[in-house]
Formats: sequence, C-alpha cells, structure tokens
Amino acid sequence: GWPSLNTAVTAIQTALAIVTSTTSSWNGPPQHRALIEALSKRYAWPVTKTTQHKQMDYRNAMAQVAEDYPNDPHVQAIYAESIMCLSPWNLYDNQTTDPVPNAFGQECAKAIDRGLSLFPKHHWLCHLKIHYNEMGKVEDFDWSAANALRDTPHEIGHLLHMPTHLDIQVGNYQKAMEWNQKGYNADLKLMALVPKTLVVYNGYLIHNME
Repeated sequence: GWPSLNTAVTAIQTALAIVTSTTSSWNGPPQHRALIEALSKRYAWPVTKTTQHKQMDYRNAMAQVAEDYPNDPHVQAIYAESIMCLSPWNLYDNQTTDPVPNAFGQECAKAIDRGLSLFPKHHWLCHLKIHYNEMGKVEDFDWSAANALRDTPHEIGHLLHMPTHLDIQVGNYQKAMEWNQKGYNADLKLMALVPKTLVVYNGYLIHNME
C-alpha cells in the first residue's frame, strides 16, 4: 500500500500548482521552485514495479539544480542525500580492507564538500559528511565537520550524537559516551514538550542511547 507515498504525491502536486500557477501570488526564491519540480520526479502513486526507479530520476534532476545553484548549501545537501539514497551504506569499494569511494561516493562527496567550502558549519552537510566518512578510511575523517556539530550551540539530539560515529572508530569511547548522553538529554527535553508527536523519533532516541 505505502500510503505515505500517496501523501507525498498529493503534497508535491499541491506545491507544483502553487509555484506554476499564473494567478498565484507566490514569489519565493527560484531554487525553491527548482527543488519542488525535482521532487515531483521522486514519488509515484499508485505504486508500480517501476516506482523505485524514480529515485534515479530524482537524483538526475537534483544534479541539475545543484549545478544551477552551486552556492546554496541546502541545495548541495539535498543533492548529496539524493545520491546516498541510491546506494545506502555502500559508498565505497573494498569497505573492509582499503576503502575507495565508488562512483556514488565520489559524486556525493563532491556535493558535500562544495557546500562545506562555503558553509563549513552547515548542520545538514556536516551530518552527511560524517555518514560518508564513517564508511571510509579513518585517516580521511573530516573532524572539522564532526566538531562543528559539537561547537555550534544547539539541542538537536541526533546531531549531538552524530560525531560519535567517528569517535567510536578511533577508540575514543569516553567522548562517545559523553556526547551520546548530551544527545539523549536533548531528546528527552524535546519529548517532554511534544510527547504525542514523536513516535517516529523514538527510534532516534534509542539509537542515541546506544
């Protein structure tokens, strides 16, 4: 059934109608319209055997948006994520011996680094850079991206936790414990504010506890 895809398609169609209507008063940034148009290629309803291939259509559309708006860090992050979703947890060849970025890894790293070169503390890009790094060589870890999530004041539990993906791999278990506790405490504050709306986020809370 995948009813969430129905919800997504309906929302995208609504957004498209707003940004393309000749009578609409919408006057948002052009990259927002480009993102909506790209996202329209990602989902389908009803679901068919070819729906999964739309992920590639979406990535191709995002490649063009990223080229058109190279200085927008949000665009670069969305583009990088569209690539990662095509090859989840598989951005390197020979992952257990001498990891070398595969084609997907090279493409997403280029997008991430393009964004970080302009906005080195952009939370989403830093988050993605950690996920990219953790599959590769320890000596290539981008600690500046990881520490940016710790140095910038915020209480986003999952982002406080994220650098520990790298801490664990270099044996810094004490630091990993400390920052996972910070993430967990931030999660509890959020859940106390909106306890009935965070059912999905509970999984992240447990993940941060681990």
